[in-house]
Amino acid sequence: MAKYGKLRLTFKDPDALDDQIREHAEDSFDDLDLDSDEVGGLVEKRAEKIGEMISQWFPHGEYIHVEIDLDAKPPTARLLAATEVVGS
Repeated sequence: MAKYGKLRLTFKDPDALDDQIREHAEDSFDDLDLDSDEVGGLVEKRAEKIGEMISQWFPHGEYIHVEIDLDAKPPTARLLAATEVVGS
């Protein structure tokens, strides 16, 4: 049986990460009865906190590294921390 090994992929999109974090932060306040001025400051603080929480995977804020094990049944994928990627 052929061995396919592990495929490593790198994606770069400078705006995608910030946009998704901000959208998630905005959505987290949807159920609260706050006006847009109140929510604005909270969204910024929450987005900043989320960015800090996930920074181990996105140290430069725009690269996403994924490894796919093609030999696993079914194939599995995992997000790589920057420390696992040569040249990061």
